[in-house]
Amino acid sequence: MGNFDHFNRGPSEYFNFDDNTYDNERNLVSVLINEYYNKFGVCLDYYITSYDTSYDKIWGEDNNRRYIRNFEVQGYLDIPKEDKIWSKFGIEGTDEVRVWISKRNFEASSIDKTNTQIYKAPQIGDIIRTDYSNYFYEITEVAEDSGNYFQSRQHVWELTIRPMKNENIESSPGVSGTPIEQITSLDDIFDIKNTVDVKKDDVLYEPESGEQPNKDPFGNW
Repeated sequence: MGNFDHFNRGPSEYFNFDDNTYDNERNLVSVLINEYYNKFGVCLDYYITSYDTSYDKIWGEDNNRRYIRNFEVQGYLDIPKEDKIWSKFGIEGTDEVRVWISKRNFEASSIDKTNTQIYKAPQIGDIIRTDYSNYFYEITEVAEDSGNYFQSRQHVWELTIRPMKNENIESSPGVSGTPIEQITSLDDIFDIKNTVDVKKDDVLYEPESGEQPNKDPFGNW
């Protein structure tokens, strides 16, 4: 007979974190994590990117995406080296960084000026700019980090980001004058549509006296 055979194998009543009696503890942990990231985290600029699956009802894709608005938020990350490699495919970033953001801080920071819109969760495709380097990253994965806080995933967002690629997404008035507009509103030096669409002048030619047009053997077909 073992020393612990008489113990209940079910969940302990003293560590049932789903119970309402743990509301105060959950709130305390959330505040502590929020304070930790605010004190030791990195200042980030978060840009919300639209993605309307009803834009293309057949494929569920959005070819008219745009940056809606931005807000400041604190996050914790290992500052990357921002190395690049030059290959036959062009300049490629070698960074893939993970960022941890307090859910409490994220929701509080995402409230717009009218106090009506709250961006509750990060989305793949959104953009993050690091304030210390003015470097832009794109979110490629969103997960909830447990962090061993009462085995709960309700306190921290864990984001996987990579260097942003300019996909010519338009900027809405909500991000007017922000740093992202400076890199997405650049003039395309290879844009030749104005040159191609210019109406050409008619060719002016006055035939000389006695000049006859060429005889077409196909009868001007």
